[in-house]
Amino acid sequence: MYLSGYSFTWDGTMNTGYYGYPPEEGGNIAPAGLYTFDVEVEANPYDRDAVRSKALTVVPGPVEYLGYDDGGTPEDESDDNYLYYLRWYALYSGRDASWGEIWLYDPDLERVQGWGVPMLACVVHGGNDGLVANPNGEVHGVVIPVPVSAMEKAGTYTFVLHFYDDYADSYKNHQVKAALEVNRETPPQAAWVWIGGLNGSDLQSKVDWQYVGDSLLWVCRYCFTWEVGGGLTAGEVDSVTLGTWTGVQTPQ
Repeated sequence: MYLSGYSFTWDGTMNTGYYGYPPEEGGNIAPAGLYTFDVEVEANPYDRDAVRSKALTVVPGPVEYLGYDDGGTPEDESDDNYLYYLRWYALYSGRDASWGEIWLYDPDLERVQGWGVPMLACVVHGGNDGLVANPNGEVHGVVIPVPVSAMEKAGTYTFVLHFYDDYADSYKNHQVKAALEVNRETPPQAAWVWIGGLNGSDLQSKVDWQYVGDSLLWVCRYCFTWEVGGGLTAGEVDSVTLGTWTGVQTPQ
């Protein structure tokens, strides 16, 4: 017998039921976040099924902030993108994935953007082959252009990898199945400030840090954080020299 559908509501509890160690009341509520799930049913060893694909496995790698793209129009922010580098992900299957998407969720766990994987160039192979899989794992990497308008909230954003297998011919309903989704969060970013000619206590007494903080307010507004760091040298990648900034030096 084939059941077309079943719905249920998760109450947020964890480690209950047949695990044998019921936790204290209220102590087993999962923290807020994005969760994926699978449901398996078995009538007998020869008649079993699951919501998620067992034929396709997705393994994610780290996400890194790559830079800012102004779209060649510095005066127009509407076409600007933050560039995030999904350094690698691997697809394990005997067949290529039939489709794949990458979804972006904001700090409030709302989906704000999505990309079709075939539309993203694979930096590993140099083509749009991000659906290719093999039993030993096919590794891909993509650069994801995120519109500035999609990341207006401060906090952590999450990329979710959503792929479908290509085994519709082996399922009772003759439809492809989604693999278990996996995700990676955006890393914290820092706007490093470099000031030449000052060391030790002079960094605290001769720099108007309130002015620096006010100047970098827009950075914090776009999900970055800034802090005073040590050990930077002139020419450090992404460092900023403040010598020409009016008001940085405090009155002597």
